[in-house]
This record gives sequence, structure tokens and C-alpha cells, in this order.
Amino acid sequence: MTGYEIAWTPAALRNFDELPEKVAFAILEFATATLTQDPLRVSKTLKAPFDGMRSARRGQYRVILSVDEQNKIVLIHAIKHRNVAYFKSLLFFAPTRTCALWWIQSFPNQNDSWLF
Repeated sequence: MTGYEIAWTPAALRNFDELPEKVAFAILEFATATLTQDPLRVSKTLKAPFDGMRSARRGQYRVILSVDEQNKIVLIHAIKHRNVAYFKSLLFFAPTRTCALWWIQSFPNQNDSWLF
């Protein structure tokens, strides 16, 4: 099995910066080690209004992501505490998701500097 690449939306990077240091290290390790191997195994499919997205657990936090199996890219949309991770008001990252998926489809392998 080939590994997946990890990409972060701007919203996910903002969420990451706001995390406690201990949690941030755990999320970073989880993203770079576990998610790159088999993201479908460690995450679950979400229902509406999060259609097409998945959630992975890391302690008290949830990593909201989508998986592009064709290009082998895991796009992390948000990192939130489990108490607020699934509020509809957190759909602020949906436009970013569309923009990032457009970038992946339009410019494959052109500029990998935005990939983690």
C-alpha cells in the first residue's frame, strides 16, 4: 500500500495553532504517522451536513478530514474538541475545502510546498 500525503486547509492550521502544546504534538504525530498509512481505517464517515467528510479521533479532539483516494491525499479541514466538532456553525471551512480540492485537481504536482 502506498502512503497518502497530508494537506492542511488554512482553517485547520488556525485550529492547530490554538491547540495546547501536548495535544498539538499528538495530532501532528497522528497526522504524519497514522493518517498517511490508512486514513479510511482510522476514520469514520460523517453524515449530513458533513457529507463527503470523515472524522478521526485523537483523545478528546476530532480531526475532520476528506480523503482523495485517486490522488492519495488526505485533506485536514478542522481540528476541534469533541464537544464542538460537529456543530453546523463550524461549516466555515467548506469554501476552503472546495478551493483546496480545486487546487489538487487543477495543479497536481506543480507546487507541493502547501502539502505538509
